[in-house]
Amino acid sequence: MKISIIPYLLVFVIAITLHDGEKTVYAFHENTDNCTGCHNWATASATSSGTATINTSGQITSSGATTVTHHPYNLIGSDQSSTCLRCHAAPYNQMLLSEYYVMSIITSSTTNTNVPAGRTPGGDFAWLTIGDADVNDATYHGHNIVAQDYGLDASPVYPEAPGGSYPSSYLACTSCHDPHGTTVSYRRLGGIGYLPKSTPGKAFTKAAPIAVAPLIYNRSEASTDTRVAYGKGMSEWCQNCHPLDRSHPAGANAILRREVVSNYNTFIGSGNYTGKQATAYTSLVPFEEGSDDYALLSSHARIDNSQMGGPNTGNENVMCLTCHRAHASAWPQMFRWNFKSDYIVVNGEYPGIDDAGTERGKDRRLNLGYTQQQVQAAYYDRPASMFAEWQKNLCNKCHPKD
Repeated sequence: MKISIIPYLLVFVIAITLHDGEKTVYAFHENTDNCTGCHNWATASATSSGTATINTSGQITSSGATTVTHHPYNLIGSDQSSTCLRCHAAPYNQMLLSEYYVMSIITSSTTNTNVPAGRTPGGDFAWLTIGDADVNDATYHGHNIVAQDYGLDASPVYPEAPGGSYPSSYLACTSCHDPHGTTVSYRRLGGIGYLPKSTPGKAFTKAAPIAVAPLIYNRSEASTDTRVAYGKGMSEWCQNCHPLDRSHPAGANAILRREVVSNYNTFIGSGNYTGKQATAYTSLVPFEEGSDDYALLSSHARIDNSQMGGPNTGNENVMCLTCHRAHASAWPQMFRWNFKSDYIVVNGEYPGIDDAGTERGKDRRLNLGYTQQQVQAAYYDRPASMFAEWQKNLCNKCHPKD
């Protein structure tokens, strides 16, 4: 896919869920005075001829009077996701990102390659625009939301959701997230009965999942992990659109077996099984705790590595987000790590197509067409030294084969 880079002038205060003291602060989506942030109620008589463009500095320039274009549902963007991204996409080349940005892109001054700047748990939709058509097609990097104003199109591969019947041509941010906030849920995810008026099909039959994220979460994980405390119901909720997906056991019935718990807690890196339960957690392979206790989950949602305990209650389970990111990642099928390669790290370095690194690392089967900088960004800036010298893929965290 090709991207149309558009900086934004409209940055609104949005709903942020705070988990210290179980307080919830809502500003934008719950305030009916802010309807015009997404909808344009201007009448045809209030418009006149002219054009408006946005330059690379984020400034609106116009020729004549601007024309108000009436989009479906009087949205200010061409479609639902384009409207969302007017606030939820970062200005071009902005390094320090707000928590609510879900799409961003940075052009490196050293390698002149595009490197997404977002580091949210869900991933950066910019990865949908970066890839090698031969070994790592970008269209497989995530949920292909339709956002015409940003160069994002429906999946050319899947006319419907894999394992389901949700039409790909209607996939938007609002397919999962309720923009009007009719219910309070994790990340405003739609619950039972949720069905946007703009989407054909059946209403959701599964409740929104229970989870708690730390207040700061769009951040580098070069030194410490961002731990989202996933409680329960994530995979069940994903079944609203993917009811027949049976690629890997997941959900409340996929309780981590005793041997898997042991593997998870002792695995540090390929060939190294000397780890301890108290420090076993990694955000590259999170698990669901099987709990709806918000106080407990809130105590686990941290960014300072003070809560790095692995599974130990017998209630933990595999979920869809154990292996995948919710929005997008650098890797096929929006995996959290490169499962297509034999190695994540090659002789102590990330693989890459650039001149740096080993000859082995330049093998496109290992780097999937990325530079070392892009690979490191895909792992949220972790230095390669955090892994084993010849680190194999992270399926080994639960299923050791090396």
